[in-house]
Amino acid sequence: SRLLFGLGTGMINAKAISIISERYSGNDKTRMLGYRGSAEVVGSAILTFMVGQLLPLGWPAIFAVYGGGYLILLLYLLFVPYPKEKKQASLKEKKKGSARLRSPQWRFSLMLAVIAGIIICFNSIISLRVPDIIVDARMGTATTAGTVLSLMQLTGIVAGVGFASLTHVFKKNLLMIMCFGFGLALALIGLSGQLWSLVLGTLLAGFTYSTGVTSIFYHLSEKIPTNLLNLATSLVLIGCNLGSAVSSFFIQLVTPLAPSNHLLFVWIGALMLLTGVFASQLLARTK
Repeated sequence: SRLLFGLGTGMINAKAISIISERYSGNDKTRMLGYRGSAEVVGSAILTFMVGQLLPLGWPAIFAVYGGGYLILLLYLLFVPYPKEKKQASLKEKKKGSARLRSPQWRFSLMLAVIAGIIICFNSIISLRVPDIIVDARMGTATTAGTVLSLMQLTGIVAGVGFASLTHVFKKNLLMIMCFGFGLALALIGLSGQLWSLVLGTLLAGFTYSTGVTSIFYHLSEKIPTNLLNLATSLVLIGCNLGSAVSSFFIQLVTPLAPSNHLLFVWIGALMLLTGVFASQLLARTK
């Protein structure tokens, strides 16, 4: 059942992202991708709250939150019809275009998947190690750490709302800038000796992380044909899932080089800066 659940969740995630590019273009698409990122944060917060309310009823009751998916399906079927002209255009595109990703498209999708995996991995490390830094340095308690991480998530809402404006200003350079900003935020967390600087670094990390991931899906929708976007999006989401899964193993791997949490964040900050350079080169070479 867990395998089927994971399979279904993965398919829904891919469609929830690619569906925007199927129905919108230009500035509307950019805004919708940003709003999707904001809605993801809000939805996660609401469901987490609901889980807390259902917890006294026992763990089987917690899974009732997934019933919200039926409400979303109903609203989609009622209010989001597929326009006939769009459907015909999509069918023509499938007939004219290739039914498979070409080699350059595969490489572009896989490279974006690697970048997304790195960003997700390092973001997961923040959730794993920032509480330890706060408690060990006596900046606060576990409650303080929970508050800091919650504020970090809320910056994702701001990032989503402002994504269209940032894309308009920085265009192709947005992903690189967000990678650089994320790297600097990670380094700031590692170098923080006071709670205020750690909070500043964590908030900056939340903003740049959310904007960076949304930017990846934006560039994917710009370079990959609509009829192939589901597959390309799935590849990037696999990279995201792998990044989250290997975060603990990555920490163990770099422990000899970074025995302390502070040094760990400086190291991954430097790696994130290199990732930004790689992202810049990838987008510059891809037409």
